[in-house]
Amino acid sequence: MKASRSLIRFLPPIGLFLFGVATVYYSLLCIDPGHDWGDDFALYIHQAQCFAHGESLQALLDWNRISNAETPLGPDLYPCGFPFLLSPVYAMFGLDFVALKVFCSLFFWASLPLLYAYFQQLGGSAWRSLVAAGFIGLNIHFLTFSNQVLSDFPFLFAVVLSLYLIKTARTPRAHVGLGIALFSAYWIRDAGLLLVPTLAAEQMGRYRREPGGSRRFWLPYTVFGLLALGVHGVLPQGGARHWARLFEGFDGKILADNGPYYTQLLSEAFRFDWEFSHGLFIVGAFVFGLAVRGRPQPGLLTFIGLYALLLLFWPHHQGQRFLFPLHPWVVWFVSEGLVFVERRLQLPEGWAVATLVLIGIPYVQKSLSWTRGVALEDSNAVYSEELQQIYRYVQEQLPEDAIVGFVKPRALHLFSGVRSVYLEDPQRLSTSLAEYALIDGTLDLADCGCTLVQSFEHWELVQKHPIQP
Repeated sequence: MKASRSLIRFLPPIGLFLFGVATVYYSLLCIDPGHDWGDDFALYIHQAQCFAHGESLQALLDWNRISNAETPLGPDLYPCGFPFLLSPVYAMFGLDFVALKVFCSLFFWASLPLLYAYFQQLGGSAWRSLVAAGFIGLNIHFLTFSNQVLSDFPFLFAVVLSLYLIKTARTPRAHVGLGIALFSAYWIRDAGLLLVPTLAAEQMGRYRREPGGSRRFWLPYTVFGLLALGVHGVLPQGGARHWARLFEGFDGKILADNGPYYTQLLSEAFRFDWEFSHGLFIVGAFVFGLAVRGRPQPGLLTFIGLYALLLLFWPHHQGQRFLFPLHPWVVWFVSEGLVFVERRLQLPEGWAVATLVLIGIPYVQKSLSWTRGVALEDSNAVYSEELQQIYRYVQEQLPEDAIVGFVKPRALHLFSGVRSVYLEDPQRLSTSLAEYALIDGTLDLADCGCTLVQSFEHWELVQKHPIQP
């Protein structure tokens, strides 16, 4: 009898290991040697390159301020936490997208056992915690995102680690670790600052009942503050103008637009159709779980509320990846609602977990099927053979002080070393900072005031005519 009970106790960790193996397998299946048609990743890698090679971040910031002044694309520099983490990998492997993507995915994989442990700290059984973690680990959006070099997985890990330590830290050493975790989340992404009021909400009243609590109360804030001040004093910061631009001319209509948008995004996140009603069902189940079982978790509730408000007030639609820090809590509080129903209606013990499994089986089947389909697609666009040829040509044939207009200027700057500004329409070349432009080969060059320099398979490099006196 004791042996069978011991075996049952070890089944959830074994299940977690098997979930982890499946997650790693499907993540690796999605990883390609190139990168999709993005631009954010290029600035992250460029900043990592500066760390790895001892190059000047200030010079990169100065140029991005100039290029963003012409056409704003984002912050002049991203927070340096993720590029700093990425820099040793870049130093060892160079511009190896597979190595960079696997490194980013490590944070996703590490988040799963951390979520499993945190769900149990929130009061969940080992089985329910396992199933809830499995919903995240086998979600198509997380799995396919393994094919990106972006900060979302490191940020997710830092958020979950911070929330776990907020819940469990009791010793001075643990509170120092908590301060470091809070800083790491903030250094990776500005939204990590929301974890500071999250900690305050969790702390309210707790330390008054614990010996020495008042002294430990300030320790994580002190560590966080010292690290933040040190980084801001040493490294250039490039996000201030971006925040200012984002909220210039804020319109209350944004709230009315963002609410339905993110509700629909949640329906897509959990493999329903892209319908507002389906998303409303998920949000309803989530809010129900929050209402009936959320009160004992003031810290987590604070983080969820603040992060949701940030998304609702953000003046531009963000993609699914910006919901990653909310996905685990949606699953968890849906499961909490099921537990409430089980206990209120006096249903058989384990009904909530069984219901979650029944929901999860078709969800996981569909998610993995779609993931296999996505993995077969060639996602490489910005680092294709043709574009690599173009980057080499631009680097070798154009003057060192050349400025090239391109639809992905940060990618062009990273891969060729030539400065670039955003430009898609050749008609705008005459008023642009750029002297050259790399444009779609199907566009009409008539009356654009430019001369063809070099033709490629799908692109053309042109130079604008000098201004006549």
